[in-house]
Amino acid sequence: MNAALRVVTATVLLAGLAACASSSGIARRPVVQPQPGTLVADAVYVSRVERLAGRRYMQVHWVNPPQRRVD
Repeated sequence: MNAALRVVTATVLLAGLAACASSSGIARRPVVQPQPGTLVADAVYVSRVERLAGRRYMQVHWVNPPQRRVD
């Protein structure tokens, strides 16, 4: 009975530690604004094309997603 109690205790402790370790990703990360003149993905165009493709029951796989220069 003593060995079984040790196994159960160790299992509960390891599960608790695993739960604590996985909760660290919840913290908010600061939003980084791109510098003027850099290229960023053109999210508006990408969403428009993917929405149109979804209406036609198609999928879009972007190899080189469109980019735009930030001013």
